[in-house]
Amino acid sequence: MNYNLSETDRYSGEKKSRGSDGRINILFIINDLKIGGAEKMMLYLIAGLDKSVYNPVVCTLLDRGEYRQFLTDRGVKYYTLEMQSYFKIPLALFKLLKIIGDENITIIHSYLFYSDLMARMAGFLARTPVVITSMRNIDLWRKPYHIFIDSLTYGLSSAIISNSLAGALRLSNVEKIPPEKIKVVYNAIKLDEYAASPSYSRSEFRKSIGAGPEDYIIVTVARLEEQKDHLTLLKAARIICDRLSQKKGAAFAARVKFVLAGGGALMDELKQAAAKLNLTENVIFLGTRTDIRDILHSSDMFLLTSIYEGIPNAILEAQACGVPVAATDVGGVSEIITDNFNGVLCEPKDAEAIAEKAVHIVENPDFAKFLSRNAIERLKTKFSCGSLISKTCAIYKDLLVQYAPAVAGKFFNPEEFKVKLNILYLITSSDVGGAQKHLTSLVKYFISRDHLVKVATSPGEPMNSNLKKLGIMPLILRNLQKSINIFKDLATFYEISKLLIENNFHIIHCHSTKAGILGRLAAFFAGVPVKVFTAHGFVFHDGMNPVKKYLCVLAEKIGGAFSDAIITVSKADYLKAVKYRIAPKRKLKLIYNGISAGSLKNQDAAGLSDTDVKKLRAKYGVNETDILIGSVGRLVYEKSYSTAIKAFARLLGVRGNVTMLIAGEGYERKTLEELVKN
Repeated sequence: MNYNLSETDRYSGEKKSRGSDGRINILFIINDLKIGGAEKMMLYLIAGLDKSVYNPVVCTLLDRGEYRQFLTDRGVKYYTLEMQSYFKIPLALFKLLKIIGDENITIIHSYLFYSDLMARMAGFLARTPVVITSMRNIDLWRKPYHIFIDSLTYGLSSAIISNSLAGALRLSNVEKIPPEKIKVVYNAIKLDEYAASPSYSRSEFRKSIGAGPEDYIIVTVARLEEQKDHLTLLKAARIICDRLSQKKGAAFAARVKFVLAGGGALMDELKQAAAKLNLTENVIFLGTRTDIRDILHSSDMFLLTSIYEGIPNAILEAQACGVPVAATDVGGVSEIITDNFNGVLCEPKDAEAIAEKAVHIVENPDFAKFLSRNAIERLKTKFSCGSLISKTCAIYKDLLVQYAPAVAGKFFNPEEFKVKLNILYLITSSDVGGAQKHLTSLVKYFISRDHLVKVATSPGEPMNSNLKKLGIMPLILRNLQKSINIFKDLATFYEISKLLIENNFHIIHCHSTKAGILGRLAAFFAGVPVKVFTAHGFVFHDGMNPVKKYLCVLAEKIGGAFSDAIITVSKADYLKAVKYRIAPKRKLKLIYNGISAGSLKNQDAAGLSDTDVKKLRAKYGVNETDILIGSVGRLVYEKSYSTAIKAFARLLGVRGNVTMLIAGEGYERKTLEELVKN
């Protein structure tokens, strides 16, 4: 093989870009094909790919696992590197390079740490156009050298797909990987696969695993490894049995069975722990199983006690089978479960708290049914297999357009390359003002380009009514206000964070100071890729109290640290941002406000008759011969209307036939009215 390909060969070469049958060849690399969440998601994706466009090929580091038959049944070509030790890495890498060359691979997509490293090295050496690696859970097992290696090689990935926002945040915050490299695609579940088969008998199956028809089964499906913390589960099991014995009697407690489905290195240790806790009659170790669906349908509750996770597939499977779930609040678990709505969340390592939540579910069957119903509805919308496949294929397309445009052009309509943005506009006040008009104009433009747009603001008019006319229903943040109130501000921060997490926005564009600070902070922690703030005049100025001015500047600097861009609408504000170092100059943009000339065509003063002008002047009490000075703006401190009124008073003293007309509303109205009277 020749690895010294020219740029033209890499991006346009027919042999390199497509397989012998004309399709785009994707090489999936994974540690092995044992039963697990990453493995199942890969198989879902392979099964759902458009085979007229993509040809999947699979390569494992080790030749083992129950899912190998899946590939055989579907005619998917399968390789193994037999990389049983670090000493075999050079030979395994050579084999991998040969596979990439022989199969004319255009996209490499890998899962799990060691497979990711092999994918990055091989992709670089083979000059594969697109290399996608993954973050499958929070991976707290990683030592500093793992993080160092990851951060050293992430640049060899075209993108990194995380299956949770928690994982994406860890990549960004701990491993310092640029957010633009990170994509989030949730795990998926096929609900129809988890319906009980017609031949399934709950009582017969229970009998086959050593449980009785009247037993209350609490199940966990997880590898017997430290990550899953089965030891805490067993401690909680002891407490659960003791409490149920007190509340429901010893006979009921004896019928509570804890079923552990999964194999692993800790099997013997956990069996010994169960014996020490006097749980031998209550705990059933099933080992590695392939009949997970039947196990779940035979159960009354699912319990997961992990100390770290991404998006645990086991929780999705349990919910798909209608089993209420209690799980530790780690990693992306809270992205699946809303506490006491579609499951319950517990603190990790806290056997007492876990037991308390589990006992509550046992004692309240109606609550258990409530959790299960809500869980099914959440699965249908957020964790569908269609969503997994469509989002991943969208990433493939996007990366092909960037790194192999000639290949992309052979398979996809150029219209498909147009990105549909999901944008949130956030503004503090919804009254009359330039910022509100500015925002409304942006909303109108982007919805006309078929992008997804939402607006979050405080209650008020007329902006909210204007948005409704455009077909946008404003999201009302009832605690959002201009003045500082720590409790309301925290409540608003929570509301914004929840909104961002649930809607997967690509961009948040904040307007006005309060919304700008809260919105950008929330967007940073929620992992929103692009955070923009438009400053419609900074609130600090030279006439302010020095302490207040310092705090205002500090607040703007904090916001600037969490911004990707800050737009100023005047040169004065741009220079002010530079002077006070609100953000690095590369983040600062100057974009003047705009106005549609067409919107004024029917308001041309020259088009009004003398009679119309007289009527308008009469309406506002202005004499025909008076010189009329007009102003339109919010009656707030920043507009300095007190100065304008004082200047007008001096003009009036010199020339009597002058009238000033101010159109606007604001909190300074009463103060200004008193000034006019005096």
